[in-house]
Amino acid sequence: MWSFIQKYFGWRNWAVFFYNSIFENMFVIFAIIVLQQKYGNMELCKILLFLLISIFATSYGYLINDLADRKLDRLHGKPNTFEKDTAIKSASIVISFLIGTLLLSFPFLSNIFFLVLILLWILLATIYSLPPLRLKEKGMSGLVAAAIAQRLLPIWLAFAAFHYTAPAVITIFSIYVLLRGLTSDLNHQLEDFANDVRTSTNTAVVTTSKSKIKSIFAGLLRLERVFLLLTIVITLYEARETQRIFFNLLSLAGALYCLLYIFSLFLEKRAHEDTLEAINPYSAKSIFQFLHLVFPNMILPVVILGYLVSVNFNYLIFLLFYIFIYKLYDLHTIKSSYLGKLFFKTE
Repeated sequence: MWSFIQKYFGWRNWAVFFYNSIFENMFVIFAIIVLQQKYGNMELCKILLFLLISIFATSYGYLINDLADRKLDRLHGKPNTFEKDTAIKSASIVISFLIGTLLLSFPFLSNIFFLVLILLWILLATIYSLPPLRLKEKGMSGLVAAAIAQRLLPIWLAFAAFHYTAPAVITIFSIYVLLRGLTSDLNHQLEDFANDVRTSTNTAVVTTSKSKIKSIFAGLLRLERVFLLLTIVITLYEARETQRIFFNLLSLAGALYCLLYIFSLFLEKRAHEDTLEAINPYSAKSIFQFLHLVFPNMILPVVILGYLVSVNFNYLIFLLFYIFIYKLYDLHTIKSSYLGKLFFKTE
């Protein structure tokens, strides 16, 4: 049983936790809980169930991609979850994750929006990888489809699951999450450019041009930072008259983000020859990595959880998850981070 879990749930070194749109954007769910002021254990259980759905659904998307890419990954020399499995076994595993997703979704299916969104998510994840459509090889349209399927739809599902309907919040959060998806996928395509050219895989970078995609990538990264700032602002605005302690905590986090954001603008202006390399958050532990990855993935949810724990101690389970997954108990990990290097002397 453990070997099955490790192989099919733990694909690519447990990437289901690190490349899962819901886990990447957990602050969205925590913000919904705070803004709705529903702190009970029933909401906590709904979060746990929704996270389980995201694990199954995200795994379905990645596993069906591995199923479709068995031969291509072999040509690329890349690992594939099903490289040692038969075609029948591989297809059976993928179908089992699809069935698991639908069964776990049952308590939410009375909401027509949730039902439509989960079916659309499954459809897009399927046609993205499988022929005859295989959207991943349709250039720029495939890139947009991937960002919608893997990033945007899961967040809309979260809004539907928790019956959150504030249009301004949904709009700002959705644009931010979509931008995160586009920049992440563009980064992967730029990294795989040589292999994709060699195997005639028509990704957005291959069908357009590498220099043009780099320019688009840099522009989207700038927009992503702006919209993260806007998500903080809109959340503060919505909470201004109801949750004073939460408002103060988030204001402090927002002030930190603003200071580093302004500093990053000066650093970007000083970059001359390769601006993209300087601002790419995926290339090194830099201020840009902190703004794009560390802050939304860890700082923001931990700050919101600090408030939630003060209201309902059972939310400590999520706080412990973040402490464990990001090794916040390890002094070396803290010192080697971007902020750690600012405040601690490194040898």
